[in-house]
Amino acid sequence: MTNIERDEITLFQNSDYLILKGWLSELSRFYNGHESGKFIEQLVGRENEDELGYFTTAKEIYVLREETRLVGAICLNYKRGGAVKVGPFVVSPIERGKGLGTRLLQFAEERAREKGKRKIYATTSHLNIPANRIFQKCGFLIEAKFPDQYKEGSTELIWGKFLQRGKDAFVRWEEEQVSTVTEGGSEQVQIVYYSDEYYEPLRRLILNKLSQWHNEIDEEFVRKTISGHFRGTDFEKKGKVILLAISEEGLNGCAVVVPKRGNPAKLYPLLGSAQAQKKLIERAELVARDIGCHKIYTFSPVGDHIQQTLLDSLAYTQRGVLAEPYKPGYDLMCFDKFLHPLSNSDKMENNLMNGEKDPKTLWIKRRFLEEILAGRKTLEVRVGYGNIRQLKPGMQLLLNGEYPVSIKAVRRYNSFEEMIAREDVEKIVPGKEKEEVLQILKMLYPPFKEKLGVFVIEIEK
Repeated sequence: MTNIERDEITLFQNSDYLILKGWLSELSRFYNGHESGKFIEQLVGRENEDELGYFTTAKEIYVLREETRLVGAICLNYKRGGAVKVGPFVVSPIERGKGLGTRLLQFAEERAREKGKRKIYATTSHLNIPANRIFQKCGFLIEAKFPDQYKEGSTELIWGKFLQRGKDAFVRWEEEQVSTVTEGGSEQVQIVYYSDEYYEPLRRLILNKLSQWHNEIDEEFVRKTISGHFRGTDFEKKGKVILLAISEEGLNGCAVVVPKRGNPAKLYPLLGSAQAQKKLIERAELVARDIGCHKIYTFSPVGDHIQQTLLDSLAYTQRGVLAEPYKPGYDLMCFDKFLHPLSNSDKMENNLMNGEKDPKTLWIKRRFLEEILAGRKTLEVRVGYGNIRQLKPGMQLLLNGEYPVSIKAVRRYNSFEEMIAREDVEKIVPGKEKEEVLQILKMLYPPFKEKLGVFVIEIEK
């Protein structure tokens, strides 16, 4: 392995432009939208502040040199809430296999720690096997999988790793019970595009709601979100479409539709009354179709049962759980929906993600997954959704689509209290007493879900 000293990794210089542009165009193997080579234009010149970004505040591009030769590069994207996204991340085609990618990623972690960041994450294609091996080697875990996200046949993997974490990973569970849903609101809402007459109510809604599970949601964030609305729908300019749900009572909700490279559309944030959110989602899908997007995806705070039930009713599929991406103690569930008829490969991927094919995928919150992988947690508690009722002893599961386990036993109870009285709670939530585990479960599942039945899935590696 090449011995690389830190002083050989330096900030990007203008003279590196053409080489880096050529490397980035190679990513078209995994992502649509890189063919023009314009991707680099979204990176260069935004090292101090990303004026076009709303969740991204700044970027840093570092290059790795051996003597005078450029051999690799990595970009750090600083996000609101203390996270850093790595990407793009490239090594010269003629220099691969020497450990240069590992050194660049280790440098990125060091730099993020220096800046006081608590988490680092990245997205890759499942087809990019060399990069995926590096992330796995460096201790990253897969938190979500989005099929055909940026190119047909290419599944986006979201990798995460904590750099700083509190001593007690099991934070106060009541903190996670936040909601995108506002109280009240009219049943008769109209969906309109943003205009400045709604600036003040939109500002209040975003600051009051989104800040519950996102740190650093401030006036600047509101300004950048709104400015994106007036840049149109060009993903290279980070354009956005802001939709508002209004009634005679005023603003009932909002949704932001963001076209992304490769033609998916991000629907986030999505805030408002339940009725407003339903109509906002339906209009957002029409907007996404109109601008040529093949799918739409979104994120929902864990514990927001109203929004997640709504997404499920509108045929959205859960794709994973992001562990505390933007605020300690607050996880986000990932959902997506295809807007056009699926190919056969798409259907096979969807069947796997929905638990219709063996082995079935079961998404586990990051903190619990770590306990399972360490062998301390062997009991997983769920309520009786249709896919859970289909589980039987001897079946194989893929935890988070990546980690294989076998089902040793499945036991059903009528209530959490009955289950707690009979099961070993140390195997459900290590280090917690019975009353604490009961409180956690009741926080995760409201009474109407508990009535579906309580299932204990005993697993073994």
